[in-house]
Amino acid sequence: MRLAGLLLLGWLYALSACADEQAQHLHEIRTRSALLCSSALLYFNPAHKEPDSRVLAASYDSLNLLATRTVQLGQPEPMATHLGDMQRLFKDLERLPRQEAASYPLLLQQMLRLQRAMAAWATAQLRRDERAVGSLTQALRQQSLDMAHLLLDYQARSYPLAGEAFAWLAASERQALDQRLNQGFVSLRASDAALSEPLDAARKGYRFVRTRILASTVGQSSGGVEFYLARSVIDIDELAAQADVPMAE
Repeated sequence: MRLAGLLLLGWLYALSACADEQAQHLHEIRTRSALLCSSALLYFNPAHKEPDSRVLAASYDSLNLLATRTVQLGQPEPMATHLGDMQRLFKDLERLPRQEAASYPLLLQQMLRLQRAMAAWATAQLRRDERAVGSLTQALRQQSLDMAHLLLDYQARSYPLAGEAFAWLAASERQALDQRLNQGFVSLRASDAALSEPLDAARKGYRFVRTRILASTVGQSSGGVEFYLARSVIDIDELAAQADVPMAE
């Protein structure tokens, strides 16, 4: 009987760990699809005559991670189709010479629509999971997601040639996300002392670019904003993945 009980506990632990991992994969689809579009908007910005190759590498990093997470989730529809469409659009953008930059906005706008669809699908899947997720994990995920949204909004508003087509967040929404982020840094730091150092680094990076992100007129996009916020999103996602690992009894 004792052996059977131990086997049952082991099976339940494995199921819990699998659910935790899948939830984290779904969350990363939301954040990394936003980072992909943000870096694409920066790299394929015709105002930048010599785009930074590191931004292109970051785009591919996000695109490859989305592909990996989709496979790990079992290539579900419509995510698999969205991913294939996103990959084709990115290849089309890469093939276009800078002299044909007027064609960029239409392709980028399609990428933004796909990002919204990916994120909406992932959010719906997360809501279907009725398993109670630790409040720390939820808070960390919300923190990275809010930061990813602010970064994508910044790059979309910085993009030339697009007019209102790339509108992302209203000014009131930016202010609300900023307030929630600042409160989140405080509460997360207080909840777990082990998080203090990585959270302080993320908060420092955010505060360094905060004025530019919240400005009503952003002007030409900045690679510095991309660097600081994208790094923080990825780092906080890693913290969320670690916090979501169930502890063995």
